[in-house]
Amino acid sequence: MVDAGSQFDAKLREARAGGFVDSLGIGVVLRPYVLADRRSDGSAVVLDCTLSDEAFVLRDDPARPTSKPVQRGQLATMLLSGGRWKVEAFSEEDTACL
Repeated sequence: MVDAGSQFDAKLREARAGGFVDSLGIGVVLRPYVLADRRSDGSAVVLDCTLSDEAFVLRDDPARPTSKPVQRGQLATMLLSGGRWKVEAFSEEDTACL
């Protein structure tokens, strides 16, 4: 990430203070694709329609019932920085799941 993930800092700090950790559940399925008309030599927009049952759970009691994976659309704006593609911005995007 271009900003080393600082856009997630507040949410993660709040969860940690409440005694929560992030559980990936049964796993995460990523299905990213690049929008051809929004790509250049130095930037790109990537849409992803993920399947996940990821959730914050209490650190002292991480057991939770297995849930059904949920489909969620996401958008990432990518920048080429130092020869590597990095996430500049990340957001939810319902239309990513066609």
